[in-house]
Parts: sequence; C-alpha cells; structure tokens
Amino acid sequence: MESLFHPAMDILKELEKAGYEAYIVGGAVRDHVLQRSIHDVDIATSAPSLVIKQLFPKTIDVAIKHGTVIVRHLGQSFEVTQFKGSSLLEDLKFRDFTMNAMAFSNKREIIDPYCGVQDIEKQLVRAVKSAKNRFVEDPLRMLRAIRFVSNLSFSIEEQTLEEIKNCGNQICNVAIERIAVELEKIWLGKSVEKAFDIFFETKILTYIEQLTPVQMALSDRKIVTALKKLTDATEVWTLLLFASKQQEASNFLLQWKLSNKLIAEVELILSRLMPILKQGFNLEDYYYFGLETCKKAERVRAAFLDEEADLIGIEVAYKQLPIKERKDLALKGNDVALWLQKEDPKSKIGQLIAIAEKAVVTKKVENEKSAIINLLRREGFIDAK
Repeated sequence: MESLFHPAMDILKELEKAGYEAYIVGGAVRDHVLQRSIHDVDIATSAPSLVIKQLFPKTIDVAIKHGTVIVRHLGQSFEVTQFKGSSLLEDLKFRDFTMNAMAFSNKREIIDPYCGVQDIEKQLVRAVKSAKNRFVEDPLRMLRAIRFVSNLSFSIEEQTLEEIKNCGNQICNVAIERIAVELEKIWLGKSVEKAFDIFFETKILTYIEQLTPVQMALSDRKIVTALKKLTDATEVWTLLLFASKQQEASNFLLQWKLSNKLIAEVELILSRLMPILKQGFNLEDYYYFGLETCKKAERVRAAFLDEEADLIGIEVAYKQLPIKERKDLALKGNDVALWLQKEDPKSKIGQLIAIAEKAVVTKKVENEKSAIINLLRREGFIDAK
C-alpha cells in the first residue's frame, strides 16, 4: 500500500465516523492499479465543505464554492471534495476516463462501475459513458487522453478517438495555459511518437493557432523523435523554436503564459545554440549559462543532432572555470571606484566589472586583484595612478 494512502485512510475514517461517505478517487486509484508512484491523493465525500473544515484542524480553502477543501494531515495535503451529485456513483459518472472513474474505500476495496481496471489491463483510454459529453464538458480532456497515450503507452478506444476527431475544434475554447501544461506532458512522454500519430490522425493541433510558428518542427518526424531525449519544458520549447527557425522566442512564449524564468532560459539557449552546434560550448557559455542551463542546452544540442548528451563533459568543464559567479571575482566594485575619474558616471563601475569578469572567465587574466587592475590599465579602461 502506497505511503500516501495511509494518512488518507485517516481522513476517510474521520469522515465516516462523522456519518459521511468518503473514498480515495481519481489518479491515485489508477496509479495504485498500475503500481506506479502516487504523488497526490484526492478524496470524494458526501460531506459539505463547511463540515470538512469543522472536522479537521488544518484546512486551506481552494475552491470552497465548488465544495473543495485541502486538508493538511501528517505533513501532506489532500484535496477533499463533496460529491458531484447525490452519491459516489453520480460523482464517478462525470469523470473523464474509465481508469480515472474508480474509487478506493476504507475497507480497501476498489469501486469500479465503468470497468476501469479492465481498460487498464487492455491499456485503453476510454471516456466514461458518452465521450462527446465528456469532451463538451471540458475540451481539454481530448489532450489529456493523448497525454495518457504518451505517458503510459496506452491506445485510445475507438469511439473516444472518433469523438476527438469530431470535437477537436473545441480545443480553442480552452485557456492557453491549461493547453500548455498538457502539451508539455505529452511532449515529454516516453511514447511521444505514438501520441503524434494521434495528433496527425485527429488534426487537433491545427485548431491551436498559437502553435502555428512551430508547426514546421511539429510536422518533422525527426524532431518528434528527438523530443524523447529531453527532460523538461525549457528544452522542449527551445528545440521546437530552433527547429522551426524561430529566433524570436519572447512574444511566442508570452502568449502561452509561461514563466518569465522559462522564457529567459529559452531565449538564452537560443541565442547561442547555432554556434554551439557548430563549434561546441566555450568558456563564456559555461559561465553565463550556469551548470543546469548548460545541461539543458547540451540535451537540446544532442537531441537535434541525434547524439547522446555529454553531461559529464559539461560538468567537468564547468568545474574547471576560474570563477563560477560574479561574487567570486577578486576585483570588487569598491576597488574599481578608486580608479575612476570624478567625471566618470557610476555606471562605469558595472561596465568595468563586466569586462574584468569576462577576462577572468576566458582566462585572459588570473583572478587576482592586481593582475586584473593591470589588465584594465593596459587596455585603457582606467588611467594609471
């Protein structure tokens, strides 16, 4: 029994003790059947949200108007939601797929009204009852079905697949940030090629107009295969933009509501990826990228060229840098200030530190204060005193 199930059972018992029904539901039950790691546990109950808050000392309101409360127990968070409808069976019929429409009771029994276990054994993604109704309720479920193909190597049941073809144009009604989350999970799946076969068959990606700038990459089988070598969203977006010859990443990524950190990292790697492909990494790449971004750039480089990433080589080269960050520089801002003329703007301090930093990183000069000052004097950046 998964470790997360044990504290969840305490919550079930407490709710039942108060006279309410309660079950573990959704992905946790599916992953339990699949014998996969369980990362979070959701609970469905007949108890109203206000009762849930009264029963447990530590709760967080997340969607209380929809009947959902987070219960904190033994250092873990559990999303506890009142049934949609009057019973567990009513609740389960509104779930997306049969493998997610199962419940686990306090008696350690699986309630499986839509044969989810059977579909898991058949490796099938099947919509609960009416696929059309499920997709109309939330069109994102179409991408979620394809995500299970990519992540679990499942196939999509025939009628469910047919309704993805019929309802595909509804995907444009979904918030772009929700689409981005599903696409990233699909692109990083172990069976991404199988997922792309469904993309091509259903044409669902053609309804997401924000993908137009990277359609060149998404239509290239070699690039699709290369995705399997990548490990995170930064790497995926970088490869797709580069393979589509899109050097301007910022505006494209902003419309996907992605984080500023991710956008900055993609832009940084893209700015140097062509020289890296031709000549390899240089000392400035290692320094200004930092170790983790260097590794991401190396994975993209290797994926694009269909090679194995040399992450050990990256680590070795990074460790050999004279300095790892600006604070390691022997020359400080106060030192530079002593050499400025009265008429020099204060911004010159930062400019000279940047020059010194680059000189040390590229091993033009040793990381020693007097040596750096002599270099700046020789090259005319500061006057002799």
